[in-house]
Amino acid sequence: MKTKLKYFLMAVSLVLLEACGSDSVDPPFDCAKSDLSISLGTTSNVSSCTSNNGSITVQASGGTSPYQYRINGGVFSANGTFTNLGAGTYTVEVKDANGCSKTLSPSPTLTNATSTLAVLNVQKTDDTSCNGSNGSLTVTATGGTTPYSYKINNGNFSTNNVFTSLENGNYTITIKDAVNCEVTSNQVIARGATGISYQNEIKNIINASCNLAQCHSGSNALPGFTTYANVNTFKNSIKTKLSNNSMPMSPGTITAENRQKIICWIDDGAPNN
Repeated sequence: MKTKLKYFLMAVSLVLLEACGSDSVDPPFDCAKSDLSISLGTTSNVSSCTSNNGSITVQASGGTSPYQYRINGGVFSANGTFTNLGAGTYTVEVKDANGCSKTLSPSPTLTNATSTLAVLNVQKTDDTSCNGSNGSLTVTATGGTTPYSYKINNGNFSTNNVFTSLENGNYTITIKDAVNCEVTSNQVIARGATGISYQNEIKNIINASCNLAQCHSGSNALPGFTTYANVNTFKNSIKTKLSNNSMPMSPGTITAENRQKIICWIDDGAPNN
């Protein structure tokens, strides 16, 4: 009889755990402790204003091989040499086997032999909005033949050199002068802290949506989210499961806005604020 009761209780526990979703995932590798680095190898400038025959070669070291590289937010590959490039400034990034990444700094710039057109200065503001975008870029050109026109990514050229309402990410600014020479500047809008408070907002959302019986109240096999320390320990797992709607098990128990607030707070570094 005791044996049957034991197996019955074990079966009930498994059902309860399955219903709530398991978040007992080991914390991922801490990339802050990685010694991954990237360095510039060689560059080849562009032969003329309208040519795309420049190249950039980079090398990675440290971290955990194998390495993968990409330029201007493109697709990662094992090749650290980039060819068929026009004049401009490029963002080159390496990623190792642990998923850690490093961006080459300063960004490499290719010039051309027939034009003095260049980017003089770029002013940036971070994107600090959680459910929107408020980053900006202001670009100033020099050289070449005035007047200048500007575009961002695949947009249309205009005389406007200020780009607003940008979310964090990679952008390509193209400057064209009066004789149609072009130069590009690849820029990154950083993600700034949103200022979302754990004590005033996140804690209340977690208590209402996650710290429930047989889920994350700390009285079962799942990690308890009743303390900041535990929430902080499992923050990466929480973000992943909130992003793919596997936590909470019933998406209807948390609003999309509150789901995004938790993700933004984690992206802020999960401060105990």
